[in-house]
Amino acid sequence: MFKAILILLAAGQIAGAQGQSKQEKGPAAPPLKLTIPGFPDGGQLPRKYTCFEPGDIVSPPIKWTNAPPGTVSFVLILHDADGALLKSANDTVHWTVWNIPGNATELPEGLDRIYMVDEQVRQGNTVGVRPGYYRPCPPVNPHHYMFELYALDTTLNLPPIAGRPELLKEMEGHVVGKAVYVGLAHR
Repeated sequence: MFKAILILLAAGQIAGAQGQSKQEKGPAAPPLKLTIPGFPDGGQLPRKYTCFEPGDIVSPPIKWTNAPPGTVSFVLILHDADGALLKSANDTVHWTVWNIPGNATELPEGLDRIYMVDEQVRQGNTVGVRPGYYRPCPPVNPHHYMFELYALDTTLNLPPIAGRPELLKEMEGHVVGKAVYVGLAHR
């Protein structure tokens, strides 16, 4: 019985010490948060960002907060989670942007459809085999468009024409945070 009491006391001291070390670290940082003005997470994409609105191709404004410590750059990937491209398991990529500076908090509406946005930021090829934002244009059934923002501890050394597979491979082992925002669209 004496041994059982000693074991319980020791376990309590260890648990108490672990609790103190957790408390000394302070509260956890809030998670990376992604927002897109004009529609709520899980809501309808405004028509001006889809193929249903005639006129110029306009990418939505993207905003984020709470970059994790150690963020050097961001990557944005937009894909249609419901699309099965060429009857494969690959879905449809509508936008990739990488090497967004780690101190940035947004991408403006109407980002030009060019490979090299500036000396650092790049846009890759999409389903349209072009750089930049490719407007969602789903069939009758609603499709889920996933805006995924990744915080990385590095910048990526990829050619501007890189696609999502090369981008994901280069990101491996460098993701320090991620946020997802969903937009719905249908005819």
